[in-house]
Amino acid sequence: MKMKNFQKKKKLKKCWIKERTFDTVAEAEASILDQWSKHYTNHTENGRMVYYRCNKAKLRGPQCSISIYLLYHADHDKVTIYKTEAEHDHHVDKVRGIDENVKKCIEELYNDGIMKPKQIIRALQARKVKMPTCTQLNNYLVYYKKNKYGSHKISLGELGQWCENNQNIPTDENESFVVSYKILYNDEEYEDDEDVEDDGGNKFRIFISSVRLLGIISMSSHLCSDATYKGRGRITSQIGPLPNFN
Repeated sequence: MKMKNFQKKKKLKKCWIKERTFDTVAEAEASILDQWSKHYTNHTENGRMVYYRCNKAKLRGPQCSISIYLLYHADHDKVTIYKTEAEHDHHVDKVRGIDENVKKCIEELYNDGIMKPKQIIRALQARKVKMPTCTQLNNYLVYYKKNKYGSHKISLGELGQWCENNQNIPTDENESFVVSYKILYNDEEYEDDEDVEDDGGNKFRIFISSVRLLGIISMSSHLCSDATYKGRGRITSQIGPLPNFN
């Protein structure tokens, strides 16, 4: 039993090495990095000794072997830093989710045009970083896109404002703009549309085109409705021009 206690005491003995002496207290305390936290203080004949612990280890748990202390000399204003002759051996808690550095890599890849999860995974493997799971990656992409582009859900009021802001005819003939739009709330009725289902809900119609497309329509002799777009279970006709072969 005595032998075990002796071994424990021997293991706790630290070898302190003088690191640097500063001329002022402010310089010494400014040199302390964020990785250190004040632990305790001793008062000796040589001066006040303030000990710092590695804050990567939990306060109420096994401490990291490496630590430092500042000696505020009793006979002059200089301050000396001492450090243990040891390496960091704290037990780092397992990072939950994706590491912050990996998140930055994902964002950089996405902004560079690599947007699909499989492409991002291959790129991360090439960089030899800690790989997230497919679920983690998909969830983070949803979160990042929402922060980057905003919510994918908009109100009819926001939709109407967007239409108002995009009704000006652009100088670029290939740039799209809102030709016309119609928004009805609740029980409002279309005055000139007989084919609208009266389901009592909100409704909207938007006509988006470009100067070039409108020019093609003006030169066409026939229109053909041959395409459909499915939105929330409803089929809406899309009208396109047929070329004039005459």
